[in-house]
Amino acid sequence: MNVENLARQAQAKWGQEAQLNMVIEECVELIDAIQKYRRGRVDFEKVVEEGVDVELMIEQLEVIMEEPVLWRSIRDDKLDRLQGMLNA
Repeated sequence: MNVENLARQAQAKWGQEAQLNMVIEECVELIDAIQKYRRGRVDFEKVVEEGVDVELMIEQLEVIMEEPVLWRSIRDDKLDRLQGMLNA
């Protein structure tokens, strides 16, 4: 399944503003699920489900921003920094 193609279709159907709002909404739902999981009010599967929703919306966000080279460059820099911290 081509995530980029699906992201473009979603943006065309619902609009950029709606998809940006969905990014926010899904992040909030993940935060809520993690908090509830830590208190024993939801199971691990709920956290995973919300995490996947966030992952899909982040992939859409990458398409919406229309700067794949910049996106990947910043991601790579952050991964390098994390690797450095782990090796320290």
